[in-house]
Amino acid sequence: MTLYYRCLMSGVFPINPVLVIDDDEIWLKSFSFQLKRKLGVTNVIPCSKPEEVMSILVSRPVTIVILDFTMPRIMGDQLLMNIKTEYPDIPVILLTGSDQVDIAVRCMQRGAFDYFVKSVDINQVLSGVLRAIKHRETLQENRLLNSGFLNETSQMVSVGGSFAGLWTRSLRMLRIFRYLEAIAQSSEPLLFTGEYGTGKATFAKALHATGKREGQFVYCKILEHGDFFPDALSGYRRGDSLLEKAGGGTIYLEGIEHLTRSGECFLTNLLESSQFSPLQSLKSKWFTGRIVASAGVPIDEISGMKQLMMKFSSHTVEIPALRERREDLPVLLDCFLEEASRNYGKSRPTIPPELLTLLGVYEFPRNVQELRDMVFEAVLSHSSGVLSMETFKERISDYATILPHDTQLVKFTGPRLPTLSEVQDILISEACRRASGNQGVMADMLGISRTAVNKRLKANKSS
Repeated sequence: MTLYYRCLMSGVFPINPVLVIDDDEIWLKSFSFQLKRKLGVTNVIPCSKPEEVMSILVSRPVTIVILDFTMPRIMGDQLLMNIKTEYPDIPVILLTGSDQVDIAVRCMQRGAFDYFVKSVDINQVLSGVLRAIKHRETLQENRLLNSGFLNETSQMVSVGGSFAGLWTRSLRMLRIFRYLEAIAQSSEPLLFTGEYGTGKATFAKALHATGKREGQFVYCKILEHGDFFPDALSGYRRGDSLLEKAGGGTIYLEGIEHLTRSGECFLTNLLESSQFSPLQSLKSKWFTGRIVASAGVPIDEISGMKQLMMKFSSHTVEIPALRERREDLPVLLDCFLEEASRNYGKSRPTIPPELLTLLGVYEFPRNVQELRDMVFEAVLSHSSGVLSMETFKERISDYATILPHDTQLVKFTGPRLPTLSEVQDILISEACRRASGNQGVMADMLGISRTAVNKRLKANKSS
């Protein structure tokens, strides 16, 4: 069994074909067969007439070109120059029947991606082919990122494609959507980081759908398996392997920071070789899907996994906490109200104007998931008309009571303490700032009536 990484993403790999040029048709057939059998490259255009190469490149995009050096009518190095002049982004690999250093140097100087002698081990050539494909894939990802899928000047954007239904006003989130759309078809592993409740699993599912991967989306919570994580992926019994279930799809590993040492070694080896050994089986199997993981802490806080973390260095995405993108509160509230109303079979309630102000001062320790839970609970008890704010007030009030006792709004210095009247003024000013002047929200925050708030504000103005 070949030791090379078989990076199949779909039934056709790569998406754009590999163009192989050699005047020897028997060698062409043999090499195309090796590409398919050992590397999984099924999309190949064999060409035995070098004079037709440029017209092929005009008619359709290709991923890479594999070119014989010695051919009739036009030599490989001349054809190399023609290709690199017109299509500088296409990696070109040169093959030759003789090992001549001067030819190799000349070809590399003219832009060849790599150079091989046909008599060497075929696996060396195939390894170079795979590097060239991955290099071209990276170039295409960068171009997509720079082109900009989403309009960052929009006030509110509904993301299209498989991200449909996700709304945002945050430029930071727009850039994340754009990045994920650009790398959706990549075979490289990806790591999501971010606090609990930020929606990392939702993004992983959308990434899987956007990439149109051939296979299932399989969810695996690492903490539930502990030391048996490798067995869960390989299969406790014949036929129940999570890797086999995913096939060419995506396996999502939640909580990578909870990996044990054995789990870390297993995952590192899987990412390096793309092979695993199912239980009760003597043969290794290829994993042809994509590995997407998540961590509830920043990547630099995951200790003792340096080698594993390097495997995710190509694509790491941090999902911001809800308090870091408060501009999304109105659109998320609207989306969750629509979802909850539909789920409970109720008419959509009206949002009270002071609700957004109240939510705007809350820290949301459980992020988007907590906002969704609040909305669903409020809609469940809703009858008609304007949505009650009681559920939201209770949640926020509970959060306020568990703040550390040593939390200080003002630090006192000097021998004199402020008077009670001065402390009241400080609290009123701080509540006014947090509530953006909304007296109803201020009253809820301070635990007094709206009339009392209004009276204190008037007293402060007159003093």
